[in-house]
Amino acid sequence: MGRFRYKRRRRDPDLIVLDESESESETNPNDPRDRVIIDIEELEEKLEDEIFQAPPKKLQNSIIERNSLIVPPLTEIRETLWEGSRLRADTTVECLDGSFLHIKGIVKNLQTDAITLRGWELRRTRDSRGLLPKKLNELYYIFQVDLDDKRELREQSVVEMDLSRLRKMRKLIRTNQPFPTHSFRSTYSAENEKYIEDNENYIEDNEVLVVRWKYVTTYENAKARVTNSGSSRNYHSRQMVMLSRDECDGPDFSIPPYAQRFAWRGDLAPESQEMKRSRNPHPATKDTVIIDISDDGDEKESKQTQRKALVAGQAKINISANDFNEVNSRKFVEIIRRRFEAALMLQENKLPQNPTLSTAVTQKCTSGSTQKYTYGDAFCGAGGMTRAAEMAGYKVVWGLDFNPNAATTWRANFPAARMYEMWADELCCYSRDDLIVEVLHLSPPCQVWSPAHTRAGQDDEMNFASLFAVQELLHKARPRIVTLEQTFGILHDQFRQPFNSLIRMFIDQGFSVSWQVIDLQNYGLPQRRRRLIIIAAGPGETIPQLPKPTHSESGHGGLKPYTSARSVLSSIPRNAANHDIQAAQTKATYIPWDDSSIIPNCITTGGANGRGHPSGTRGLTQREFASLQTFPHTHVFKAKAIRKQIGNAVPPMVGKVILTCVRKHLEKFDEAEEKELRAERGEKD
Repeated sequence: MGRFRYKRRRRDPDLIVLDESESESETNPNDPRDRVIIDIEELEEKLEDEIFQAPPKKLQNSIIERNSLIVPPLTEIRETLWEGSRLRADTTVECLDGSFLHIKGIVKNLQTDAITLRGWELRRTRDSRGLLPKKLNELYYIFQVDLDDKRELREQSVVEMDLSRLRKMRKLIRTNQPFPTHSFRSTYSAENEKYIEDNENYIEDNEVLVVRWKYVTTYENAKARVTNSGSSRNYHSRQMVMLSRDECDGPDFSIPPYAQRFAWRGDLAPESQEMKRSRNPHPATKDTVIIDISDDGDEKESKQTQRKALVAGQAKINISANDFNEVNSRKFVEIIRRRFEAALMLQENKLPQNPTLSTAVTQKCTSGSTQKYTYGDAFCGAGGMTRAAEMAGYKVVWGLDFNPNAATTWRANFPAARMYEMWADELCCYSRDDLIVEVLHLSPPCQVWSPAHTRAGQDDEMNFASLFAVQELLHKARPRIVTLEQTFGILHDQFRQPFNSLIRMFIDQGFSVSWQVIDLQNYGLPQRRRRLIIIAAGPGETIPQLPKPTHSESGHGGLKPYTSARSVLSSIPRNAANHDIQAAQTKATYIPWDDSSIIPNCITTGGANGRGHPSGTRGLTQREFASLQTFPHTHVFKAKAIRKQIGNAVPPMVGKVILTCVRKHLEKFDEAEEKELRAERGEKD
């Protein structure tokens, strides 16, 4: 299998050019020979103050509460007349600045007769800085939430607007069905694309608007929200989330979660794909029903495919994209049910013994007492996050890494799983059946491309291939939940385009995405380390919320004190693997240090930044490095460059916290959905 090669047709300008001003430099960003690489990891310390400690703006004496109670002389009125149009709740207006307001209510001041609109702000997707695709007349909500405000998201996020800012009324549709469903394009055929292009201004100004997404920024409190500036990361977390079923305009505009998941994964049976393969390594056998999510809505082709499958003792069901886009959710489910029954009739009405779909999208992937959620680890390295998955109760299915040293270590620790020692783009050539998992972790390289910097990267081709392979990995693995761990430096304005491009890879597949910077020492890591955690939820899923910190420096408020380096090092057995104390007694000079608390800096690929044993008499052994990264003593390291393997790894203890949170979220979600589906079928619990 050949290595990834740079192709012009695959280049994404938003991904490569970090600063438009750089285009005037002598380097050519379109020439791979001029392309160099930045290691954001190395820039973290320099960027930290800019990202997290931007100077606050001057505050007023008090912060005005948003969406405050309506008390005299204010009163809420049902409607108001503006420019010959009646404004009332649930109507939408376009503003002079190009934004929009979905009206929640209208407030009148009885003393001054002033009218104020209250509602939710919307923007065009072209204003999302690349987080959402730029589609004509597609909008997204903007919500801002304070953690110390107990009101629900929509109540907090109401903004006020006076009538002087209005431009015109607009029609808005709220839906979670995929683009272009319900958009103005529904009234135009493919032949009218030239008309749309020629009349873009008219369409933008008059045709229906559609909102499918909400952009939620969460702050610690109102002060943090008010002082937030465009160049700082003075927020707690951010999310780009597809509208839920309840937020849409009704059944004809919404899709239930189980139908969304079926369209994405094509399999909602109680068993995961990996569990079925382990029980039956030949899925295409007699009495098997295969579900195929097809891009082709040709019914004739679907029947021909079924007949061919029948020769092999299979029944195949084709679900086209048109089926999903053009009908409401109830009809979509009915289409699946009919085709499922038709497939069974092709087999002389014999119920298959081992179907991959039972009762048509009314079953789910449960975790149950005898079944584990399946897990795949891309860019797995020595297995830090894989170890965390095993500790959190997952079934590890596969790992991917191109580094032979890391791959050797990973195989030694997870012999029952498959190791793909190759580049990410090469793995994408494998069958979906080999890769499908319910939870996928990604730790792609922390380097990004730029046309005007001084240090060339040795692995530039691999990093470029890996970044583009992320989206294809999603398509092949079809996970329900994806987790990512990255350097927080990518949040700096300098790297906005590559970061937004990374988030966009999930958005384009219908995922909702959340990102948050956490201090890992607050979750038990015995070193000071700050990382960006991204969690993406596939179609039909909701985003798990990261748990609250378990540790603090003081240990007050019900939290544990920071995990000390001393407690970690003293727990290592003398006969532990990779614990050669004699080899650590080198001629180098080490300074004693206080191990009664956490290490003030993080362990990197070079070790503990020159630190030796706390006694100052020797260096640290490989096992001691690994323990400070919270690897269990049973995790062995093989081959060469072991300290680099350890430094590159996600700390398993923190990974376990994240993945346990994900597992519990899926279990709760699946249990609630199963209960709802049983109620719909009239079954008792």
